[in-house]
Amino acid sequence: MDVSALVRAELARHHWAALPCGCGESADHLRELFESELGPDAAGLRISHAFEGHIERNGRLFPCSPPSVAVLIAALAAGVPDGARSDILDTFWYLSSAEFPADLLEQCLTLFREGLWTLLQAGLTGTAGDAETVADICEQLDPDRERAAYYRHLLQDRVRLRTKRRKPVW
Repeated sequence: MDVSALVRAELARHHWAALPCGCGESADHLRELFESELGPDAAGLRISHAFEGHIERNGRLFPCSPPSVAVLIAALAAGVPDGARSDILDTFWYLSSAEFPADLLEQCLTLFREGLWTLLQAGLTGTAGDAETVADICEQLDPDRERAAYYRHLLQDRVRLRTKRRKPVW
């Protein structure tokens, strides 16, 4: 899978060299990291591990976190393999659960809200784990409580149905 045009466009939209990264360097190297982890020659590392300490560490976000969310939402929208989808959703869970700084968390949550339909699609078509992760994320970000409850119910049903299929028959 080549890095999609949508991901390339979102990567180009941000001035990565001007953004501090969680590793202490500028975030300029994240562009290459995204291309390698979302491209055809991916090393097989879990995306969540590849970005660990760069966009989130121990509940802390960094200035490169919101642009990274935008790139990963673009990747989900463009389509990624199942394993990558699950890893991106896990990364989103960590980012949406971060505690500080509040302004960066709000920027990330705003991006999640803007990409809500992409997140819901991933949860409704992915694994039971994907559905559960998206349900957790949606619970904290959707201001429309009625819609959030409706989709949380659908996602939880998906978890139950997907889990039942995997039970061994004796």
